[in-house]
Amino acid sequence: MNHFKLLLTGAAAAVCCLTLGTETASSGPVSMSDIASMSAAAANYSASGNYGYGNTGTGNIGAFNGGSGNVGAFNGNGNASSTSGNNNVGAFNGNLNGGKNNGNGNVGALNGNQNRGSYNGNYNIGTLNGNKNGGSHNGNYNIGTNNGNNNGNNNVRSSR
Repeated sequence: MNHFKLLLTGAAAAVCCLTLGTETASSGPVSMSDIASMSAAAANYSASGNYGYGNTGTGNIGAFNGGSGNVGAFNGNGNASSTSGNNNVGAFNGNLNGGKNNGNGNVGALNGNQNRGSYNGNYNIGTLNGNKNGGSHNGNYNIGTNNGNNNGNNNVRSSR
């Protein structure tokens, strides 16, 4: 699969979700479509500060996000610690991490997933960065595609 397409998919999900909550200034009277838009927005907002569909955690925007502060789709799910899978933008970032402080602050698609140990898979930009690391402080601050993966001890290995 083309990694650039994955990056664009993640970016599109983030932009799409960011535009859901924007308001436009108008100098004229409020129209019925404005009221319908505001009602739809209110219906998608939850008491935990989530906006969108199927979000858990707090302060998430988009669809099917866990953790907190995630924007896009399918970010921050299935983590062992509440300190993992937070503040990601895009799609499929910061998921299925064990340990603490893994998979945070990633931008793009498929970054910071399936890390063990601590402080792994954080602050990556692009696609397929900072995944399946073990130990401590591995797979962080990568830019581009397919960087900082499978480093450290106790890496998560896929079955063959």
